[in-house]
Amino acid sequence: MNVTTSIIIPTAGKRATLGDLLDLLKKLPREKFETLVVSDGCELPAVLRDRFPDVRFLSIEVSGGPAVARNKALEHARGDVCVFVDDDVMPSPGAVERLADEVRQRKAVLVGRLLPSKELPDNAYLRSAYADLAHPGEVPAGCASWALFCASFAAAPRELLDRAGRFDESLRIYEDGELGFRLATNGAEIAVLEDVVAYHSKVMNRRWFVNRAESLGEHLYRMHSVQPAAKASSHVVMGKLRFLWPLGWLAWKILRLLLPLMERLPWSISRPCLRLAFRSGVAAGYMRAVARG
Repeated sequence: MNVTTSIIIPTAGKRATLGDLLDLLKKLPREKFETLVVSDGCELPAVLRDRFPDVRFLSIEVSGGPAVARNKALEHARGDVCVFVDDDVMPSPGAVERLADEVRQRKAVLVGRLLPSKELPDNAYLRSAYADLAHPGEVPAGCASWALFCASFAAAPRELLDRAGRFDESLRIYEDGELGFRLATNGAEIAVLEDVVAYHSKVMNRRWFVNRAESLGEHLYRMHSVQPAAKASSHVVMGKLRFLWPLGWLAWKILRLLLPLMERLPWSISRPCLRLAFRSGVAAGYMRAVARG
């Protein structure tokens, strides 16, 4: 078989969504597509492996995060184009093929458009997380294109990934943004295909919102420690008022208490409030990481 496209799926054990995803991918022509699943510190049941005999299952004994899992798959991948799909993401019919074809034609790094799964319960945190993705192909003013790279559903030529050095395994969050920075530094085009859609089954609630903001801040600091030049163009996460970040922890403590109120406000008011709260949480996590060194 002359495999041309490798589909790489890191998993932390989300068996239900992983099974549905593999059911979709097994419809792709085997002579062109291969699927690699890397279990990151978890054990997948034998029944799942038996159900998909054409999938190449790899494993990592101790969880190292998605960067480690994706790099493990890249060591075994045979395709000249690599498509990354998270285990809780469901591409729409034809999306994987379209993404791979566009990458091959344009020799570029391309990202699909993520939308929330229609089965998820609607809430303010879910809407807030996806609100800024309404027109993802447009790069926000002052933000470099590398910030668009989200490996939850994206594809890139294998050659570009190897040249950039693959994912930084010291990062467990925002590892894709850091790789996007290196890809862009090496001259790669990074863009979003708005009509190539996948649906995300991630449950987003108040607890997720708080943990995500603080964790993103900590890992953003680690990314900037690795790539200091990326700091100036991180407006999409950091916001424009970066000189106020030392006050982030105090603001975050106050805004966290107000989250139950924010989530009940009309959406036109709730959206900017939650955005401010999220950026305060990122700032708090960032400053905590600065203090720890």
